[in-house]
Amino acid sequence: MDEERRLKKAEGDMIGTTKQGIGPTYASKALRIGLRAGDLADWTLFKEKYNTFIDRFEYQFHITDFDREEELD
Repeated sequence: MDEERRLKKAEGDMIGTTKQGIGPTYASKALRIGLRAGDLADWTLFKEKYNTFIDRFEYQFHITDFDREEELD
């Protein structure tokens, strides 16, 4: 029985990650670059934080075709 479990693990039958889940959300929180609803009270400050967030997002996830202005509209 133990041998069967060991072989299954060796074959990759383990629970894994999609690498697309909640991790990026926690990363933005830990890096203190996340956006909050309260940031909308000051539009100028919000845009600064938004641009910082998008800069980091584009760098980390290698995104080159994100339209910031369209997203803000």
